[in-house]
Amino acid sequence: MQEFVFKNQSLNGNVKSLNKISKKLDEILEDAGFTDVNSKLTKEHYYTLSVDKENSKNIKSYINEFTKASLANQVFISKTKLGDRINLFGQTILATEVDDIDDFLKLHSNFSLVDTLPITIATITDDKIEEWLDNIIDKNKDSLTKNTYLYNELAMVLQIWAVEHDMDANKLAKKLYNTLKYNALRKQIIAEKVYNDPRSLLVDNQLMVLNDHHIYTAEPTIVNSLIDQFLPNSKFDNIINARKMFTLN
Repeated sequence: MQEFVFKNQSLNGNVKSLNKISKKLDEILEDAGFTDVNSKLTKEHYYTLSVDKENSKNIKSYINEFTKASLANQVFISKTKLGDRINLFGQTILATEVDDIDDFLKLHSNFSLVDTLPITIATITDDKIEEWLDNIIDKNKDSLTKNTYLYNELAMVLQIWAVEHDMDANKLAKKLYNTLKYNALRKQIIAEKVYNDPRSLLVDNQLMVLNDHHIYTAEPTIVNSLIDQFLPNSKFDNIINARKMFTLN
């Protein structure tokens, strides 16, 4: 084992400076999206998005106009870094990061801040639109049920795709509607079972459950144990998603 001795009040030996190690750790965390080593809070990135006119000349004009309208005068918030990409329509989408969002909005009062990325920048693999739709719904279930604009944007994207690929637009629209309707109905059924259970109580929009001492508590482990009793035998991800719906505003 290598020995280290102090020489002139410093550690003598083949060892890296603690300051360099700390700096390297900061760089790794920053690359991962963390802004502070202590807080571990994920950094938010701000982007304006646009259609590259030069590389999208071969795309039909009505599609270019639709995508441009969906991106215009908006700054989009992303939890991860975004880069330029080719979307499902074959358009080149340019992503420009905004370094100082406050200054940008002061200078561009016609821009609004949006916390959901637009459907029109999504990419697709091998033109498998139904798999693409499943993935989009899975990632945006809550947003699609609460955000009418996002839902309508997705419906329009599906309609354009169907027209350009000689598909039945109603089939894709029905798949979107039925999936969201089923998810909403499933959540409602589970919620009703939990709220109607004699062990649960709703106080100021906070779900509380009787513990072993017959005291109502909002302790997550106690509340989750009751919720889990009404969930179907399914993947762990479904359990986590179902629990989230009980986080009431």
